[in-house]
Amino acid sequence: MPPIDPAPLTDDEKTLLLRIARDAVRKTVLPSETASWPPLEISARLALPGGAFVTLHRNGRLRGCVGQLPSARPLYEVVEQAAVGAATRDPRFARVQPDELDALSIEVSVMGAFVPLEDPAAVRIGRHGLYVRRSGFSGLLLPQVAQTYQWDAETFLIHTCEKAGLWPDAWKDPETEVFVFAAEVIEEQG
Repeated sequence: MPPIDPAPLTDDEKTLLLRIARDAVRKTVLPSETASWPPLEISARLALPGGAFVTLHRNGRLRGCVGQLPSARPLYEVVEQAAVGAATRDPRFARVQPDELDALSIEVSVMGAFVPLEDPAAVRIGRHGLYVRRSGFSGLLLPQVAQTYQWDAETFLIHTCEKAGLWPDAWKDPETEVFVFAAEVIEEQG
């Protein structure tokens, strides 16, 4: 069964999610600064439960990425919290500093439903993300990761297992749960 795509976002909703993410990073890094934005008008779609990841890049290089799997929290809140996490809690990086703010670009990945993967040949590079879990271990890679590194489906599965702290071919074991999902990726233009 192919993954269910997330409900398409309007251009205004995409702009608003990027604004929420940027504002959250800015307020986290510069807590004394007050937001000068007009009040936010959250659409019904952005108030629905959802999952998302926020990725920060600096000069084209990864600077942080944190997210939340689909949950009962409204999508706009998930994006706000993921942005704060990407700036402060990605264990691979130090906290974002004030002098980095202008050099950061933001990407938001709005996640669709997770569907159990029954056939590895069904993974579509650049369209599907992967989520693997087993015995309290889990790992997730967004669709754009495999495309960036030009991985095939098997290499993508191997890296997702390794990210989960599992052995590379754990995805072949029936006790390992493997899910595929689609994501709508929104990037700042610049």
